[in-house]
Amino acid sequence: MSIKKIQLFYDVFARIAATIFLFSSIYIAVFFGTDVDLSISYIWGVLFISLAATIGRIPFFTDKEISKTKMLAGNIIYVIFLNILVMVSGYYLEWFHPGENKMIIGLEITIFVIYACVMFISYITDLQTAKKINEKLKNRKEKTDE
Repeated sequence: MSIKKIQLFYDVFARIAATIFLFSSIYIAVFFGTDVDLSISYIWGVLFISLAATIGRIPFFTDKEISKTKMLAGNIIYVIFLNILVMVSGYYLEWFHPGENKMIIGLEITIFVIYACVMFISYITDLQTAKKINEKLKNRKEKTDE
């Protein structure tokens, strides 16, 4: 694995973990209150989910052109994977009570918001990278034209 792929892996992991910590804090405040003591299993659970979610993104870490259909299908599979991952982990870590539909709906909304935020951050980062590359190419072309 190249240095750039390792950096990308770490960047995606950090985005996912930070976003999970942020929005799960909101989820916890809404459903459990602000006076909650969390065990270390919460932190390990977030790190595990972040790592598993990042590993699930590896097929997208390619330099090859991916068709829109394959990208859409991959993202749908990835979202299903995330839901299963979070629901199973959340059940065992007691992040929700199975009989309380509001908590489950809240968790689903939280999963969606985290996914959307991470994808938006990734999009903005990729857009900035593309602009930098285009600027360098433009400068290189101007130098060769002189």
